[in-house]
Amino acid sequence: MRRIFGNGSYANVTATLALVIALGGTSYAAIKLPKNSVSTLQVKDRSLLKKDFRPGQLPAGKRGPAGPAGPPGDAGASGGGGGGGSAVFNRAEGADGLVPGAGDQVIQSMNLPAGNWVVTAKFIAENATAVAGGVLSCRLTLGGAVIDTLGPGAGIDFDQGATSNTLTGAAAGGGPAAVICNTSNTVSAGSYRARSITAISAGSVAGG
Repeated sequence: MRRIFGNGSYANVTATLALVIALGGTSYAAIKLPKNSVSTLQVKDRSLLKKDFRPGQLPAGKRGPAGPAGPPGDAGASGGGGGGGSAVFNRAEGADGLVPGAGDQVIQSMNLPAGNWVVTAKFIAENATAVAGGVLSCRLTLGGAVIDTLGPGAGIDFDQGATSNTLTGAAAGGGPAAVICNTSNTVSAGSYRARSITAISAGSVAGG
């Protein structure tokens, strides 16, 4: 020992011994630390990391508070119509002749289930020959009730030439949706073509 420390003072010798012991203790702890020798007393609080534990080793924490509500979603698709039917009914047909001077003639019809309906009928009316004073009068009905008429008063001029016409109305109920026409032309027959009826179910209609 004298050969190692020589004539060193007491303080120097003490410091050197403390350093040797400290280094030796650290090496022992790092290399030869016995299994299960570290307890909670030796572990600094909040010093361990997630990677120090096996997956599933730590129990789940308490559920946090609910987050803020997200933005509203897009509107959903419209539902089907009531009355056991589809939301939309449509019927289209080709040309049909009109007997002149024969009174009312149904040029197109389509049966609808009970419900609230918006009905639109379109057709082209044509008179084969020019006749002075020829008048065409039509009406759109649903279940026998008139929901629209063609032209003000008695009707429209039904002279030679094709005329595109539209009738539309809304009503509650069911039964046949029909286009009914007559003409004052008693000389030459007229015709109807490009005929169509479309009925769309509605949540409610005026008076329905």
